[in-house]
Amino acid sequence: AACKAIASYAHHCPVAFTGYINKFVDKIGNMADYMHEIVRMQAHQALARMAQCAMKAAPPPDPATLFVIDAALNASQRAMLEDDDRDSVCAAMESAAEVVKSIGAAAGGGIAHFEQ
Repeated sequence: AACKAIASYAHHCPVAFTGYINKFVDKIGNMADYMHEIVRMQAHQALARMAQCAMKAAPPPDPATLFVIDAALNASQRAMLEDDDRDSVCAAMESAAEVVKSIGAAAGGGIAHFEQ
């Protein structure tokens, strides 16, 4: 529930949540390796939403934004290499795809969902 709440705050209140991202990145990154698969799935979603929130506040190549993007993509990579639960890996891949799409949109790419 905590991961879902953080993902919701980052998604629906990005301006208000931006100041809290650094407090949550490491904690949620650790939860992406938690023993329960549902927690891992929600942690990946929260990391993706936090990366999107950071990009709205300060588009790449801002170092603070790159730190959050790296945390989200590194957690996804760990899941893809080490996690044996297919639903967790699926959530990690979907989260990584959202982050990559958002990076493309922030760079002026053709993916319009970032502004919605």
